[in-house]
Amino acid sequence: MELTYAWDTDRWKESAGPDKYRRGLYTFFQRTAPYPQMINFDAPESNVAVSRRSRSNTPLQALNLLNDPVFHEAAEALAARIARDGVVNGFTLTMARPPDARELEILKGLSPLGVARALLNSDEFITRE
Repeated sequence: MELTYAWDTDRWKESAGPDKYRRGLYTFFQRTAPYPQMINFDAPESNVAVSRRSRSNTPLQALNLLNDPVFHEAAEALAARIARDGVVNGFTLTMARPPDARELEILKGLSPLGVARALLNSDEFITRE
């Protein structure tokens, strides 16, 4: 496995092959050019211990969830599962509860990818209460 560091450029290089799907825990954190997704979602400072994370809700988070390739690939994988197992199962998988009649009616009018993107970008899915 070859490690690629981003200190030679302003842009992050996307890994290829199996490394592409490694957890964010293994992301190299560069103080001068932090990974944009982590900053948008309130990543704590990397050089001090933090007992609590700050919470915010900004338009950048919504744009990140709609346009980032990572989230689009996740939506495509969920869409394949929705096409195979149905909207109700996809909803239950993401929300940990069955949909009510109104939610089901709205989602039935969308394509599997539209359902997946709607579910993954919903406040109920993203925010832990």
